[in-house]
Amino acid sequence: MLKYRSEFPANNDIWNEKYDFHLSGTTGYSRIQFDRTKKFGVFISGFGCGKLYGFSGIVLIRNVNGKWRIDKIEVTEVS
Repeated sequence: MLKYRSEFPANNDIWNEKYDFHLSGTTGYSRIQFDRTKKFGVFISGFGCGKLYGFSGIVLIRNVNGKWRIDKIEVTEVS
């Protein structure tokens, strides 16, 4: 079951609450910023699986023959 992050408490308070389902993690994505030719893009992605485990990174994408491919992921935060 997927739920919007806005339905939960802000920040790390999400992990202090009790739910009637198993909360296994959170994920999020920024808006994609494209170059002028719309052949390349970049966005920020992250996920967390508890107070002390998470990842955030910059994702570089490229349009190859009409399909978007991940070019590279630059890790910016790990906990």
